[in-house]
Amino acid sequence: MKPITYGVSIGLVLIIVQLGNGCAPSFQTIEQDLASLKASSCLMDESTLSSLSAEPSRSGYIGNRQVVYQDRGEGWIQVEGDMMYLTKNGRLPETPAAAGHVSQGVGVSSSDKWPNGRIPYVISGSLPNQQRVVDAINHWHNRLNGVITFVPRTSESDYVLFQTDPNGCAAPVGYFAGYGVHPVALADACGSGNVAHEIGHVVGLDHEQNRHDRDSYVTINSAKVSSGMMANFTISGWSQDYIGYDFGSIMHYGLNAFSVDGSNTIVPKVTVPAGVTVGQRQSLSDSDINTVKAIYGSGTSPTPTPTPSGTGTGLFGHYYNSTDLSSNMVGETVDASIDFAWPDSPFPGVNADNFSVRWDGWLRPAEAGSYSIVAEGQDNFRVTINGAKVIDNMTGTSGYKKIMSGALTLSANTNYQIVVEFVGYVDSSTFKLSWRKNGATETVIPTAQMFPNMKSFLSSRCN
Repeated sequence: MKPITYGVSIGLVLIIVQLGNGCAPSFQTIEQDLASLKASSCLMDESTLSSLSAEPSRSGYIGNRQVVYQDRGEGWIQVEGDMMYLTKNGRLPETPAAAGHVSQGVGVSSSDKWPNGRIPYVISGSLPNQQRVVDAINHWHNRLNGVITFVPRTSESDYVLFQTDPNGCAAPVGYFAGYGVHPVALADACGSGNVAHEIGHVVGLDHEQNRHDRDSYVTINSAKVSSGMMANFTISGWSQDYIGYDFGSIMHYGLNAFSVDGSNTIVPKVTVPAGVTVGQRQSLSDSDINTVKAIYGSGTSPTPTPTPSGTGTGLFGHYYNSTDLSSNMVGETVDASIDFAWPDSPFPGVNADNFSVRWDGWLRPAEAGSYSIVAEGQDNFRVTINGAKVIDNMTGTSGYKKIMSGALTLSANTNYQIVVEFVGYVDSSTFKLSWRKNGATETVIPTAQMFPNMKSFLSSRCN
């Protein structure tokens, strides 16, 4: 089950707007635009982006639920750190509403979702980097073809306006018939992954970690939450859960959101599935997709379906001008496969000798079976799978070797964390990573079965 936010009515003028997940890596970087990720500000969610004060200034009620909020002018108020409301005079009622004034229930009111999933939109001419909006819309179209359709506005009175805002990323949650412009505010640093997150709000999705069943899956570490920010973790009082709790949702906060010192403020109670980065902004998850299908009447699976095994893009490589795999990092990229014969420098700016490379990500076999990993090259290398060293040729001396691991029993469509390390001491280094299944012919591990660990990019750039 997953949340969808309902409209909350205070008089006739309340519009829900919710800040998106800050400035995170963009989903398209794995597929096509690594450069834009490298230019981003390395912020995982809105907890690090908002320019507003953390301290609340007033107290009021939304329905029968008390909240703290700040006045942002022109009727806008900020509630619980990352949610925006438009009121008549910038004030909430000081007493709770009568029972029944807050809409809740099973299913979605017809006024909460865009009719027929059709969403007219305009991109403001003053918005920098408009391609991020185009990329995000294309991502939604690719994942939810025939369910959600963004169309350029012609004469529609209700439409989405993508516009610039220095205060962060923000969007209305759901459809508000008759309200005209549905503004999506985007700071310059908000990438296409953030825009995809904001579109999730427009479609009707709330933040994942504020679901009603949240406490069964995570603990909120209040001791590490920044002053005045605990309200960000209040369970939503006006949403309906769909599907199961999804750590990989594009609507989930990062684990250290609103942290006072970088420690985790969201602590999982259950094991986070292998290969899942909590707070990712790379792609809609399967559960996100199924939830939207359920909301818009297109049907859904009772549980999230596995990500197709044949959609990988390679492993994330970190290139160093050193042999210690840690100092003097020069560049990073997603390598589609590991099959190299470097006549000189392996990467722009990296030495032709005395360099090192670390690749990390996940293997996801298309078929179950007994696999052996094969590594060969000149000079040193090591392969680790799920924390276990299956090949270790870190001898500190130059020379060619080919090593095969022992048999590994791997399941189909299952993520196995892999780290591959290589150290080159001489010019013309070579390195290849292959596998054998059930004793069959050795082949280079295909791109489609390897998925890059973009979280390692954030660790190297942002810590």
